[in-house]
Order: sequence, then C-alpha cells, then structure tokens
Amino acid sequence: MSATYQPRPAASTTRAVTKVAEGYRIVGNPFKPANAITVSDTVWKKLTSLRNEIDAAFRDSVDKDWVLEKTSSGDVRASVSVFNARPYVHVRAWSGGFPTRNGTSVRNWGEFAEILRGGDDDKDSGIDVDEDEDVKLGSETYAAILTESAGAEMKRLCEGCVNDWPSQLDHACITGCPSTVAEAVANVSVTPQYFAVRLAQAAMERAYVLGRVPREVLDAVIERHDGHLRATLRESLSSDY
Repeated sequence: MSATYQPRPAASTTRAVTKVAEGYRIVGNPFKPANAITVSDTVWKKLTSLRNEIDAAFRDSVDKDWVLEKTSSGDVRASVSVFNARPYVHVRAWSGGFPTRNGTSVRNWGEFAEILRGGDDDKDSGIDVDEDEDVKLGSETYAAILTESAGAEMKRLCEGCVNDWPSQLDHACITGCPSTVAEAVANVSVTPQYFAVRLAQAAMERAYVLGRVPREVLDAVIERHDGHLRATLRESLSSDY
C-alpha cells in the first residue's frame, strides 16, 4: 500500500554543480554546501575526462588519486579513499603535499558521475544543459522530499521499531536491509500540493523567480528523473544505515 508523506519543510539542497564566473562550483554533499570547491574550466574538463577511471576505483574500493591541475601554491586533486569499507570521492586543493580545507567530498558518486558525463558538452553549463532552471531546481526539491519520506517509511516498515526491540540488529531502518529500503522507496509518492510548497520555498531561498507552474515542473521531473533519483536513493540508504 502506497504511503504519502508531507514532512516538515527543510532547507533545500544545493545543486551539485553550478557554472560560475571562476569555473565550476562543486558541492559534493548537498547537505553541506559550505564545503564546496570552485574549480577552473581546465580542472573541470580534466575531472570529466577521468570519470571512468574514478568510477572504476570507486566501484572496486581502491585508494587512488589524480592530479587535475598544478598551481603555484600546490595541486588540485581528485581522489578515492576507503573508510570503514566505504569508498569516498574527493576534489580538493593540496599544498606542500598535504590536503587543505578547500575541497569537498562527493557523497553520492553515482549521481555525480552522471553529471560528469553531461560535462562533455561544450555549452556554457556543465550540467543538464538541455534543462531549464525550473526543472533543475525541481529535481533537487523532488530528491529532498523522496529522501525525507523514504526515511519515515522505513521507520514504519521496521519491525524493530513497531515492536520496540532493543537490539539494533533487529531494526531494518538501521541496518539498511535492501528489501526494506526498496519497499520504502517504492512506497513514497509526492503530492503536487506539497511539491509546490517546497519548490516555492526553495525558489524564495535563492531569490529565483519560477517561469513555470509547479505542476508542470513536477511532471517534467517525474518523466525525466524519477527512476534515476529513486535508484540513487536506494543505493544511498542501503549504504548509509
């Protein structure tokens, strides 16, 4: 049976990659936009060209790094590191052989790799150049709602929570049981009314004026991105819990 949630509005996530005057602003973790790094066009193109190598290292959980650009103060590097049996991708400035605070850790590599594949296009934008700003903002709003709602649905489906079992091993919401995650993500639906509220909130936070009505944006997001966003969320929940 499908479940529809309307969780408390939260701060909207930040677009993973934004074209700016200095090059490209990369936000590896949408919930930590302050940890973003801005890289030059040269670095972005090198990062794009290495996406298959990075993808292989991430998939095989292999520690590896690549120098994207040498500067007078050091290097800009991409790297894959493994911590607690989980791989992470980083884009960071280095100085004197040591990483600096100027950098970001990519939280969801699968989604970021898709953005890099779009980076082959020579147009002004490095991401989804064929989509308007409304759909881009709508996609991240939709993704945020899916994430919040799936978390609540996992709690509802968790026998450990229902029966108040003391052991964490009995809680599918903690262990990230793949079958429970898949069911929870599949059960979530997003109502047009709630999407409109969240989309308007996200637009206001960025002083952005929407050019399309929210229902049109929602339809476009579902048609183009629903499958990918749900697949990415299933992967994230299974590994994060």
